[in-house]
Amino acid sequence: MGATPQKTVLRGTLTVPIDDEVQSDPWTREYYAPPWPEKTVKVSFPLLSFRKAVLGSSNDAIDKADAQRFLHDNGFTAIRHKSELHSHPGGISIFQDQHAMDSVYCPEIAKLIQQLTGCNQVFTVTHRVRGVQAATNVPGLAKPLRIPHNDTTPLGTRQAIRSSRHDLRDAAEEAGILAVEHALYESTHGVRAVDKASQAFEELYNFPVPGPRYATYTVWRPLKPVTRDPLAMVPRREIESDPDLVFWRYDNRVPGPDGDWLRQLEMVKLRKEAVALRGPLDGGAVIEAAGPAWYFLPDQQPDEVLVVQLSDTASLGPGATVGGGTAHASPDLGDAGYGDARESVEVRVIAIW
Repeated sequence: MGATPQKTVLRGTLTVPIDDEVQSDPWTREYYAPPWPEKTVKVSFPLLSFRKAVLGSSNDAIDKADAQRFLHDNGFTAIRHKSELHSHPGGISIFQDQHAMDSVYCPEIAKLIQQLTGCNQVFTVTHRVRGVQAATNVPGLAKPLRIPHNDTTPLGTRQAIRSSRHDLRDAAEEAGILAVEHALYESTHGVRAVDKASQAFEELYNFPVPGPRYATYTVWRPLKPVTRDPLAMVPRREIESDPDLVFWRYDNRVPGPDGDWLRQLEMVKLRKEAVALRGPLDGGAVIEAAGPAWYFLPDQQPDEVLVVQLSDTASLGPGATVGGGTAHASPDLGDAGYGDARESVEVRVIAIW
């Protein structure tokens, strides 16, 4: 699974599904529920720190430029950012307050994305607090997810701007996105089904001229130093070039203002041929992969914010100018992990240029 990196800090274990299952009917599953894989294997990957590449200077302007370049090339980055909520006398519990999130934190994140990417508008899609202290206050609290995944695709974001919110759809229409995409679909399909998959559509999106740009990002901040279960990312090109791994796309059912709709997501799976070559695996066996390496911030601090690009129309086709949607997961550090379970706040946004 790829070439061995020259320098590794440690290894982390992920739970990787085996690619031998068919897509289940999303309309029969609960809202937001993925088709949970029946067959998985534990795979140990190298982990690399990318702190010096983006946070290696004491100069904010230099770090911002480094962060922008890293995001452009790899689909994820990190940047220092302190929230007004950090100084709240109530401590990190303030991040569980809906009013504080809506009036203070989410606008802060929207401004951060605008400054980092140069986009014109930012819409908060969702926000989530995870951790021990939040467990009694946040329904559906999930443990760190070991399965490598991406929470949307270019099609998933196309579906979201049309079906998730009226204000987002109106903004996309005002920006000319809907008209351009309708015309492109008509030229490649002869239909106006802009919420369906189309390889031709994506190949022609930025060719011969760039199409309208919009993207989905998730912004992840720890609420205390991370000493176990970090969030780790891998450039999309590393998965796509690996002979043993594959992106597997699926649909989730999502409620919307005009009724339920489908959103496309993806997870990373291990090709069944790669598993067969290794012979029978014991229940607790771990495959030690040479690569690809996953990137993280060791001992990540609350003012070190991860920005992960989940989809970007500028990554489509031969005219792509940025890296594509990024797989991410929370590796088990084994004996290298220590301390309390992590606590974090995550905001997902859609940006329009």
